[in-house]
Amino acid sequence: MSDERPPPKRQPRRPPPGLDGEALGLLHEEQERLRQIAETARAASEAARVAAESARAASEEARVEADTARQAAVDAVRETAATLEGTLEQMKAVEQLRRSLRDIRSVDKLGSN
Repeated sequence: MSDERPPPKRQPRRPPPGLDGEALGLLHEEQERLRQIAETARAASEAARVAAESARAASEEARVEADTARQAAVDAVRETAATLEGTLEQMKAVEQLRRSLRDIRSVDKLGSN
């Protein structure tokens, strides 16, 4: 068994002595105005948080797209380098064939003389 008691109930606020109905009404109006300002500030803060999150997500998407484009460019450069390497090898082979052909022609000319 517990000797815990429920918390005491809040008593309604009583106006300070000397406040008449009009002053009390103005006080309530001011409290309501401040409550609305606070609610507007909370809503604006939430909207700013959502906008910041959207901007972060867009920034992340842009980063991923930039990384993808960078990788595509790197791949294209590698492919170009491989193609140029192949072309260079072909040019070397053609040059070697030309030399061989010249040598054969030289030998033929010497042999026919």
